[in-house]
Amino acid sequence: MDIGEREAAGHLTVLARARARAEAAEWVAMLRFRQTECVRVRELDGVVRQRVERDGVVWSIGQALGLSESQVMNRFAVADRVVEDAPSVWAAFHAGMVDGARVREIGLALDKLVRVESKARLDSKVVAYASGHTVAELRAWLRRFVRRVEGDLA
Repeated sequence: MDIGEREAAGHLTVLARARARAEAAEWVAMLRFRQTECVRVRELDGVVRQRVERDGVVWSIGQALGLSESQVMNRFAVADRVVEDAPSVWAAFHAGMVDGARVREIGLALDKLVRVESKARLDSKVVAYASGHTVAELRAWLRRFVRRVEGDLA
């Protein structure tokens, strides 16, 4: 690889990290919007109206981002899980070290883990692996990790 190729590859890495940081900012904006709207909805009269308004929050986010309601709900579930159980992953997402696809895979793996110590162990190890491997490689690594640390619960 000559200097021009190395510079181009380095530029691509910079762009990928910027994209991941922008994606993290989008997820944070979604979470903040949901939080603000949930506070507003709780103050409304009537259970039915509250339900309609809550559904409207998901619809509004989906419309703004070009996502289906299911995609928005899945993103919320992953974000909530990672924020709670894997703060290092969430920080790495903000730093651009991992992107949304990797965060989603990590969130799915966290959902399979039962023990708090297993989740903490995953959080301490996964960013180093995820930041240097493809999503498919990460998915396989996560499957092996879950089997290894909680195989007795399978």
